[in-house]
Amino acid sequence: MDLYDDNVELFSPLAERITGEFTIKGKDNVQQYFLAGLTKYPELQFKLINVFVCVDTIVLHMEGAGKKRLAEVLFLNDDRRIKKVMAHYECE
Repeated sequence: MDLYDDNVELFSPLAERITGEFTIKGKDNVQQYFLAGLTKYPELQFKLINVFVCVDTIVLHMEGAGKKRLAEVLFLNDDRRIKKVMAHYECE
């Protein structure tokens, strides 16, 4: 969690399944979301496919549960900590 800004915002269509909300705000809440997700899906693993970089963003292209592809766009603050995460999932 050291990589995240205290005021991080995470946007994910899958967060709603765990928290009832699509948006998670604050580092403590994001950490609780991650813990809840791993508790619900203990076998969850991600395989990194590729990394794309720009000035203040990083995109992680991964394979997740059920071999579905996803991409997370990480927006960085001036301290190079993650201030926003936009999780994009492969359409079914």
